[in-house]
Amino acid sequence: MKRKLSAIAVAAALACAYTGALWADTGTITQTGDGHEAHITQTSVNNASTASVTQTGSGNTANVTQQNSSQPMHATVSSSGSGQNATVFQEDSWNAVANVNQSGGANNTASISQTNASDNFGETLTTATINQNVSTNSMATINQSNADGTSATIDQVGNFGAASDATITQQGVLLSTASIFQNTTDASSSITQTAGSHLTASILNIDARVSDATITQTGSNNNASIQQASLSTSSGSSFSDFANAIIDQSGSGNSAAIDQAGAFTSNATINQGGSDNTANINQSSDHSNATVNQAAETSGNVATVNQSNGFYNDALIQQSASSNVATINQSGNGTAESRNSATVTQLSAGNNATISQSGGAGNVATITQN
Repeated sequence: MKRKLSAIAVAAALACAYTGALWADTGTITQTGDGHEAHITQTSVNNASTASVTQTGSGNTANVTQQNSSQPMHATVSSSGSGQNATVFQEDSWNAVANVNQSGGANNTASISQTNASDNFGETLTTATINQNVSTNSMATINQSNADGTSATIDQVGNFGAASDATITQQGVLLSTASIFQNTTDASSSITQTAGSHLTASILNIDARVSDATITQTGSNNNASIQQASLSTSSGSSFSDFANAIIDQSGSGNSAAIDQAGAFTSNATINQGGSDNTANINQSSDHSNATVNQAAETSGNVATVNQSNGFYNDALIQQSASSNVATINQSGNGTAESRNSATVTQLSAGNNATISQSGGAGNVATITQN
């Protein structure tokens, strides 16, 4: 039965390919039960292409392929249950839209790939969205390449379980955005944007216990932000611990920000190579570590670290060129046994460094300028 359904779906989608240009090509599959497969292929069509797959049950697979069209491509896969697998591939269109919605159960995977899609003179017409809600151990991947003005979003909010994984890769794109939303423990999230400019990347996890978030950008005038927040028990104590965040940027005119609120034993690192960049790290808990590295031969950079309401916090800013500004603010309950530490190292001329520490005792502040 699975093979029969797949064959009929493919045939129906292709049968419309040679109708008049005024008609749209539409392929639709609806399946209920376990272990089904659904395949829709639409290729080399002159009309707008629409593909829709709806599956209810467990262990189902859905694949949609749309290629080589001068008209819009729209694909939607919706599934509920465990062990669902959805894949959408779109290539060569000026307007490609893909949506995957998965809910319930566990061990669901979703993947969207879009390539060679134009931006219609700067207007964002190519979008990819994956929603995985009320699910545990979910994996979502979006790849976009050679497609300016694109948008990619992964939403894993509602997953009050654990072990969700989200990855977005955008290569050779301009004026594009990537966003990941999570509220699950033991989560991994990653955004990579390469060979582009005026890009925006953001990651938000509102229950970041034992979670990792990474953003990598190459190019100029890009923006990256990571927020890892905590949930609280009924007594008000935080239980969002061991959050890790890293932003790597190479190029000029970039900005990076990491905000970790209430996450015990947080680690935040920003690495920037290029001039006229801005880095900000905000942490509000105990045992936090913040590091900003702004590389050699880069000038006009600004780095700020704010750490509050804690002890055993460490902050380090390293700047290797001239005309840079570094600021560290620490306020908390440091003692001689659980002190806060702040260090600024600047290795050229014309730099400015400021460290401010308030509250507690036994704190250490070091500024080195060569």
